[in-house]
Amino acid sequence: MRVLRLERVRGRLWAQDPAVAASKALRFAPGDLTGDGLGMDRARYDRLSRTVDEVYHCGASMNMAAPYRHLASVNVGATARVVEFCRRGRVKRLHHLSTLGVFLAARESGRPEVDERTPPSAQTCGRIGYPRSKFEAETLVAGAAAQGLPVTVYRPGLVLADSRSGVSPADDFVARLHAAAVLTGCHPLSLSRIPVVPVDYTAEMIAELSPRPAPTAGAYHVLLPEARPAVELFDQAKDYGYPLVEVPPDTWRAELKARGSSRTALAMRTLAIAEYILGLSKHRALPDHRCEAVTDVLRRLGRHERLGSGFFTPMFRSFIDRNVLPPLPPLPLS
Repeated sequence: MRVLRLERVRGRLWAQDPAVAASKALRFAPGDLTGDGLGMDRARYDRLSRTVDEVYHCGASMNMAAPYRHLASVNVGATARVVEFCRRGRVKRLHHLSTLGVFLAARESGRPEVDERTPPSAQTCGRIGYPRSKFEAETLVAGAAAQGLPVTVYRPGLVLADSRSGVSPADDFVARLHAAAVLTGCHPLSLSRIPVVPVDYTAEMIAELSPRPAPTAGAYHVLLPEARPAVELFDQAKDYGYPLVEVPPDTWRAELKARGSSRTALAMRTLAIAEYILGLSKHRALPDHRCEAVTDVLRRLGRHERLGSGFFTPMFRSFIDRNVLPPLPPLPLS
């Protein structure tokens, strides 16, 4: 099983960047983040603990519909094991990938705006399992930092498709959202402004930021400087050719319920996190996010990240090619 997983990683890496996949500098050390010793034999674990300088902790369960108890072993327990590894042998700098979801309920808790200095809390993350588990993981990391472990935290916004290929996971939030909208022929009136970042920008920003000293703010908010209105996600689908009608949130919920036999509709109905991401009520809209530390670094590098006008076109093409979305309906005869 471990060999199969390793070959899957190799295959995906090769599809993304053959030069990196073929590099002799690349080494694989298969393990299990939820296992003792990170799932490695003791000799390998000890050897790595003495030779590794930096650790990028990107492993997590991103099931946004799962309850906290189902996510804690990976998102919290694995983080504790990674912190333990960073302390063992040679002290290592930990780069911890979190999420802006730790502020999912910030507006509801009385914080309409958050920035890189805002400390997340049990109130700002809310009760939904995924953001709560990521907040608990950040709490562990903050405790380790207070005890002297070098730590940098990165909080991406809503991660969009690759800006070059348009590819994104078929089961991520944006894919499910568009599938549900096309299925019902409608979308809800949405009040949030969503902090977004394409997946390749996320990787590039972290690569640019990680050699630098940890920010005095405590974390980097990895997102494009301008949040996008949630309704723009649906407007892009309309511009691409899908006939969608904006309806009140209650009507949207009723349309999803009416298609209860559809896995697409059921998946969207069970995503309580969508209430916040889309802003289906005034108090559950996302807070305004600020990313001054990231913006300052990018400005000094002469980089100004923006979503181009054609960003969404390859994403929709990819969705259609992989049967996430049906082909566009035929144009009416004139």
